[in-house]
Amino acid sequence: MAFRAYWAVLVVVMGFLKGVFVRNRLRAVGALATAVVVATLSAPSFAFAANARGEVPAAEQVKAVAASAAAAAGQQAATQPREGIRVTLPDENSRKITLGTGEGLPQITLALPETPGDHAGTSVSGTKVFRAQDKKFAVVAEPVADGARSLVTIHGDAAPTRYDFNVELPHGVQAAQQDDGSVVLAATQDGVRLELGRIQAPWARDAAGKKVPTHYEVKGNTLTQVVDHHGAAYPVVADPKLTYGWGVYLNGFGTEWRALYYAAGGLIAGGIGAVCIASNIPAPAAALIKLACFIGGGKTAWGVLEGVHKKAQSLNPGQCYQMKLDKGAPLVPVEPKNCIPGV
Repeated sequence: MAFRAYWAVLVVVMGFLKGVFVRNRLRAVGALATAVVVATLSAPSFAFAANARGEVPAAEQVKAVAASAAAAAGQQAATQPREGIRVTLPDENSRKITLGTGEGLPQITLALPETPGDHAGTSVSGTKVFRAQDKKFAVVAEPVADGARSLVTIHGDAAPTRYDFNVELPHGVQAAQQDDGSVVLAATQDGVRLELGRIQAPWARDAAGKKVPTHYEVKGNTLTQVVDHHGAAYPVVADPKLTYGWGVYLNGFGTEWRALYYAAGGLIAGGIGAVCIASNIPAPAAALIKLACFIGGGKTAWGVLEGVHKKAQSLNPGQCYQMKLDKGAPLVPVEPKNCIPGV
């Protein structure tokens, strides 16, 4: 049976958010992207940092392959996380990526796949690289602007096809796999479901641009990425990416966004400082604003208000709309199930 897995950062430990939770059908979704691409080690675009003897460190080779594959797939480059996102990368004693924020949200961890007899190395850029002793595959961990990602580089036909990522989540989180193969984490309280993360549907391509079959399997807190790489041009790069905090989305029906619209004018007039302390906001609007304030503070809530004020009058009351918690983010129509608790 197909799992419905809601896999990501989740802020819904009952009682943790207390009055911050959104009422009715509002929820937040954090984006988690996944990708698989195939690149060749000999590709001329790879630039390795050689040591004093002209040798290229293995960690840098792995990093270069992963970076080239990510760029070819249109993924963002590794960089320091944006303000408010805290990322702790694994080391020789810990195989876990830990993510948190400065907003009091609970931490989550992503345990990397085991690399038997592994050798840990760190690239010049600070990326963590774990190589299996038999050199069949390696695992890279690095920060990105909105979280962190792990890139599995598969070096040959003899490498495994299954890679397990164990996720440690707060109490109350439930997992469900979507029809498109993506995975989301969510929790429900009093009919309200909140989502703070998502692993997007996996995909794979080889050096010639051909698709490589891949999919996720979910069992408990273990996410397994299955990559049917046999016969592909190696190495194959698989990229589960986890975002936290700033990857949050608000979802609500048009009626709820309209309620916020009618309150937006007065709130905007009061300035950023007044947004998160206003007490005379209608219930649906208050739920949205409280969640936005909790996740990102007054500036985030202000961005929500500005976005709503531009479009909410034209919204269909029965349509589900989604907005990313970023300044000026638009309201986008999405499937109704995004606004219905328990679906």
